[in-house]
Amino acid sequence: MSPARRPARARDAAWRAEEAPLRGGAVWTATTDVGMPVVVRPMPGFAKAYAVLTVHFGALDRALPDGRPLPLGLAHFLEHKMFATPDGDVFDVYAQRGAAANAWTTWSSTAYLFGCTSRFLENLGTLLGTVRTVHADAAGIEREKGIIGQEIAMYADDAGWRGHAQLLEALYVAHPVRDEITGSAATIAGIDRALLVATHAAYYHPANTALFVAGDVDRDAVLAAAQAATASAGPGARHRRRRADEPGRVASAERRCALPVARPQVTLGIKDVPPGATGAALAAQEAATDVVLDALFGDGGRIEAVLYRDGVVDDTFGAAYQAEDDFAFVSVGGDVDDERGFRARLEEAFDAAARLPVGEAEVERARRRAVGGYLRAFDAPERAASMLLGLHEKEIGLRDALEAMLAVTPAQATERLRALAACPRTWSVVEPRGRGAGRAAPGLPRAPTRR
Repeated sequence: MSPARRPARARDAAWRAEEAPLRGGAVWTATTDVGMPVVVRPMPGFAKAYAVLTVHFGALDRALPDGRPLPLGLAHFLEHKMFATPDGDVFDVYAQRGAAANAWTTWSSTAYLFGCTSRFLENLGTLLGTVRTVHADAAGIEREKGIIGQEIAMYADDAGWRGHAQLLEALYVAHPVRDEITGSAATIAGIDRALLVATHAAYYHPANTALFVAGDVDRDAVLAAAQAATASAGPGARHRRRRADEPGRVASAERRCALPVARPQVTLGIKDVPPGATGAALAAQEAATDVVLDALFGDGGRIEAVLYRDGVVDDTFGAAYQAEDDFAFVSVGGDVDDERGFRARLEEAFDAAARLPVGEAEVERARRRAVGGYLRAFDAPERAASMLLGLHEKEIGLRDALEAMLAVTPAQATERLRALAACPRTWSVVEPRGRGAGRAAPGLPRAPTRR
C-alpha cells in the first residue's frame, strides 16, 4: 500500500502529502518546531538513500542583516569551513561509514549532502550536526585561504567555467550575479573567525534551511532527527534577499579570453527580463522558455538541425536557461571551428526563427521531453531529492511545475520567442591560446565542490 493511502498514524498530522503526478506515491512535507521544512520522498526497495540540506544563503548575499558588508566568496568559504570539527574533517566520518558526501555553493544557496546504502540515520545526524556550529580557528582559516586560492586558480584555467563567468560579466552591469561565486584571493583575504561566526549566526538558523530526503527511509524517523537537531535554536525566519537594481542593457558586446583549448568555445548570451517573482510567475516563464529552447536548439530543433547538418556545430552545441526573481538569461553555444561563421549563422537563424510561429508539433515534443525528464527524476534518490530542492527554492510545487509545462500553447511559445529575440545580446569567446582574435562556453556551473 502506498504511503499516501495507508491508515493514519499518530504523527501523520505533522505531515502534508502531495501526490507525485503521473508517477504516483507521495512527497511528504513537515516543518520542525523552529521552522525548518523537511521534505521526504519514500522510495521503497531502493538500496541507496540520499539527503541534502540547503541553506538559503549564497554568493548573492553581500551583507549581514545589520548592514555590514560581506566579502565576495564568503558563502563558499563558509561552506568549506563547515566541514571542520575539533576531531577532524567530517568527510572522514562519512567515509568510515561508506557514505559519500559533498557540498556546493550557488548564487542563492549553499547545500550539504550525502548518499549511503547503510547507517542512514547516523549519517543524517552528522549532516544535521554539521551545519549547527562553526569550528574555525585562525590557523585553519588561513590554511583554507590557501586551498580555496588554489581552487580559484584551477577554475580560472577551466575553459567552461571561464567562458560562463565572462558571459555573466558581459550580460550584467551591476547585478552581483556577474561576480565569481568563489571570489578571489584578494576578496577572501580578510575573512576571519568573527566574520564567519557572525554570518553563520545570521543565516544558518534552521528556519533558513530545508532538508530533502529520498530513499527507503522512515519519514517519522527523519523528522524526529531534524527535531532533535534543531530543538535548541531560538526564533528565526527565512532570509528574504533584496532585489538587485540592474539596467536592461548588457555590460558589453562581448568578452573574450585565451586558454589552451583545441577549438574556440563560443556562447551567445540573451539578457531576458526577469519574472520579478517566484512561484507561478517563475514557473510559467521557465516553462515557455524551455519550450522555445527545445524547439530551436534541442536535438532536431529548427536551428540545431540545420547547423549540425552543415557542420557548423557538433554535439557540444546546446542551450540553457537560468532564471530567478531578479535575473534571467539564455546561453547558447558550443565548441566550433569557425567563430565568425558560427556567430553569423546563429544570429541569422535566431532572427529568422523569431519571425515564424512555434508549431503545435514543436510544443508537443518539448512537453514530452520535459515529462520524460520529470519521470526519470524518480528513478534515483539523488535526482528526486535534487528536483524537490530546486522546486522548493523557487516556491513551486510538483504539480504546479508540471502543469506549467503542459499548459504552454503554441501562441504563448511564439510570444516568448519574440520577446527573447528583442532582448539585448552579448558573446563570450574562449579562443585557443596563441591564435589571434577572431575565433563562449555554455553551461551553468556551481561553485567548485569539495571532492
